[in-house]
Amino acid sequence: MEKTLKRLLILLFSLLFVLTLAGCSSDSASSGQSRRDREEEEEEEEEDEEEDEVEEEAAAEPDPEEQEAELSEEEEEHEVILHPEIVAEKRNYHEPLEGAETYTELLTARTVMPLLNGESIAAYPELASALKRDAEKTFAEREKEIAQETEDAKLTYEEMSEYFTDPFSDISDLVVLRSDDRVVSFFFPGFSFLGGAHGMYYNGCATYDTLTGEKLTFDDVLKGSPDLTPIILEELEETYPDMEFLFEPEEALGGYDISLSELVEGTDGGDASYPYVWGLTPVGAYIYFDAYALNSYAEGDQLILLSYEEYPELFEEEYLPPEEESFMLDIGLGSCLFDVDGDGKKDQITIQPHFYEEDFDMITSYEVKVNDNTVTLPDIWCYYDGHHTCYLINKGGDRWYLYLKCASDSDILIYMYVDITGGKPVYLDKGAFAESYVTLNEEGDYGELMPADPEAIRIDSIFNSLGTFSAGKTYHPGKDGVPEPNEELYEVLRSATPEPVNILQSFSCSIVDWDGNVETENETIPEGETYELLRTDGETFVDVLLGDGRIARIFYTVEYHQYYVDGVPVEELFEGIQYAG
Repeated sequence: MEKTLKRLLILLFSLLFVLTLAGCSSDSASSGQSRRDREEEEEEEEEDEEEDEVEEEAAAEPDPEEQEAELSEEEEEHEVILHPEIVAEKRNYHEPLEGAETYTELLTARTVMPLLNGESIAAYPELASALKRDAEKTFAEREKEIAQETEDAKLTYEEMSEYFTDPFSDISDLVVLRSDDRVVSFFFPGFSFLGGAHGMYYNGCATYDTLTGEKLTFDDVLKGSPDLTPIILEELEETYPDMEFLFEPEEALGGYDISLSELVEGTDGGDASYPYVWGLTPVGAYIYFDAYALNSYAEGDQLILLSYEEYPELFEEEYLPPEEESFMLDIGLGSCLFDVDGDGKKDQITIQPHFYEEDFDMITSYEVKVNDNTVTLPDIWCYYDGHHTCYLINKGGDRWYLYLKCASDSDILIYMYVDITGGKPVYLDKGAFAESYVTLNEEGDYGELMPADPEAIRIDSIFNSLGTFSAGKTYHPGKDGVPEPNEELYEVLRSATPEPVNILQSFSCSIVDWDGNVETENETIPEGETYELLRTDGETFVDVLLGDGRIARIFYTVEYHQYYVDGVPVEELFEGIQYAG
């Protein structure tokens, strides 16, 4: 509300300033003039001014066709950036015990922070700067924390090595809850084990105004600082009907403050005040309660949803999501409540992994359950890691799908698709893909693209035609729920071969434009030229950007895993070709 008022005040003062300038009259006529002369001159001046105003208005009035063209361009540009593209910068830490005879790991840690990517950086510069600033600050703070945790682990190992069976850990991940032209909102689930009887799960969130880059408090997006306690209690009872509070719920919730962005310690023996851990999704506000906040550790943490539809009076309109036919939400693994059968009542959706009895770090399969209806997905046999999650997709209002992403027994990811429309889960299909990574800087650091737009889900594949590289398309749920591509060609994001690549022998190819239209055929590319990978059809050709700015379409063939161009092995044509795996 405050931001909206500021914008209105700025607009109002601007209008007043213009009106004041327009209302200023010319200097009075000289005292030697008669009153009649002055009146006649004033009348003539008024007529001249009216004629000038008419001419200026006519000149200023935009041509309808030009105005429509400008609006179309603005709408087209707006559509392109409706969902800012988020990339996750991930830093992993493995701290060993120095001087040990055998490798002994003291601490394993991970920190993941969001950044903007591609055209979204120029489209939302304030947000891009805010995310970059917060990421740098968090990484710097984490370096200090990890250094201290490593020292603590070393001391524990030295004093009680017989009990040091597992390294300390401090793992934080990233979930994009919402990304549109009004709000971007993130969830940071974490787990730490720093000694003791058990580890501790913790939750964090951050929500930003997309236009201004301002980090928002819960009070910013709510109307009139409402008392949330009765609403939260009602949602907790519906979401966890069998849960018994460890503390008095009103007393526990009394310590939370919607206006705070961080913990405020109590003074003179007073109680501390806690900020809500909250985030905005396409359908409502999530509120997270850590273990021990409302219940025992064994009960875990709690999550409730304050739906925009159920509680329209709670939210400022400027932070409601734009109206779209589809949305997607990363719901992770576990349970959530959504009405997927259209009867007006929330349905319990559960994604349950099954673990191998002899190794509880290995998942053998998944089970999807909606109320009492269950479907078991194909076996996968893989170790659980940060790749496992599930996206809930609503298509056209009445179609509901789950896209389950999980690791496999190799570097490839498995996507499995389930139709849960009507509350009866049906397994559709699965696909094998690669993570979507982009290069973040000249040092070669890379980040993972995080999906938020159901009509443009980036999924990559691995190719080996000119060395190993990953290239992908964006997809949308098709009529049967299985992803369908939006583009004909795969766009290359990362290559195992350092670029630009030197061409060692001349060869023949076609020259195409940026749209892929052939300009010339049988063009000879000379020795000494360079190229960078652009795109591929994944079967017969790769488009590369030559050093002279042209785009060459290189056709290839493959026999017994060997790739050829003009009958020559690619390793002999191009310098330093690298294959991964």
